[in-house]
Amino acid sequence: SWKPTITSGGIVMDIEQNTIIAENLAMPHSPRLIEGQLYVLLSASGQLVRIDVQSGEVEVVYDFKTFVRGLAYYKGFLFVGMSKIRKTASFFGSLPIAANAKQAGVAVLHLKTAALCGFIKYHNSVDEIYDVRILPNIIRPNILTPEKEIHKLGLSIPGKSYWGRKKEDKK
Repeated sequence: SWKPTITSGGIVMDIEQNTIIAENLAMPHSPRLIEGQLYVLLSASGQLVRIDVQSGEVEVVYDFKTFVRGLAYYKGFLFVGMSKIRKTASFFGSLPIAANAKQAGVAVLHLKTAALCGFIKYHNSVDEIYDVRILPNIIRPNILTPEKEIHKLGLSIPGKSYWGRKKEDKK
């Protein structure tokens, strides 16, 4: 039932007050209160917006022009997840942003100036990002998959991560 209005049928709601804060949104995702203001990604239009919770007024902060999901804030910067649109997702393929949704990654945006500062791009194996989280003070984060033998070299314990070497790598 939501598909015919994907670019205009979304809402943001205050569930404690049982009131709609904003409506007519393009697939709202990842609402976050940051420095007392509400930020929301509009996945179907590729935009980051700020919503005035009193008036419901929606202001576009940045137009990524791609499929966005996942929003995190850290020390003045926003980290925004960008996804490829699945080849099998014929419905999302008809969105105006579909032609630009060819790269998965994380965009880094300076909040005060809305300046795009950089990207983390995934060239292989990651197509979709659903959420983004910041791991402060982690020096060597990693993504491991049991589908590859190398995953056996990673060891994570609370507060620490270690990376082993294969025998032939030791000198």
